[in-house]
Amino acid sequence: MIWTTTPWTLPANLAVAFNSTFSYSVVQVGHEEFIVSALLLPAVAAKCGWQDYQIVRSIDGGHLSQVEYQHPFCNRTGKFFAGDNFVDNTTGTGFVHIAPGHGLDDYHLGSTHGLPIYSPVDDDGKFTLTSDLPKEQQMPVEMLGKSILEKHGQSEANEAVLHELRARKALLHQENYHHSYPHCWRSKTPIIFRPWTSGSLRLTISGRNTSHG
Repeated sequence: MIWTTTPWTLPANLAVAFNSTFSYSVVQVGHEEFIVSALLLPAVAAKCGWQDYQIVRSIDGGHLSQVEYQHPFCNRTGKFFAGDNFVDNTTGTGFVHIAPGHGLDDYHLGSTHGLPIYSPVDDDGKFTLTSDLPKEQQMPVEMLGKSILEKHGQSEANEAVLHELRARKALLHQENYHHSYPHCWRSKTPIIFRPWTSGSLRLTISGRNTSHG
């Protein structure tokens, strides 16, 4: 199980990070099994409404580093990598989804392991195809053109991703979360950071763009 405060980054997921010092539990709920940090299991069970679950066995980082997983709605697989410097036991599930094109920790981990710095968002802040991955491995066509920028507290991209997860029965729990974003000091509009070429950084500010080295 992984959790995220930004569902729109899930199309760019290429890996999952774990903490090699943690103990993880394989938990059976009905006919399904899940892997969760042992310390966070009670909180996760409460959020997901697991009334009756069984711990099947415990596993450690050595086991996880050998695991591959199927992306929930993209036709590709990913691997587990240790991210001890940012995966903690204070909240979540003990796993962090990694999108190298959408976060600093993600970028560093992806660069270390040779993952594409995949950022399928165009200059207008909308989902798009890129040349980083084969077309058949990228997001469903129904998501293309959806905006990641929020209007009235919602974004088309978030809703499209949540819909896809529900349709595939891959969404275990959803709750409101107030996420802090940087804003342009002049226009007061949200800023989305994206990787660019030659170590530069491109910013998307409500559809307008600028680059900084």
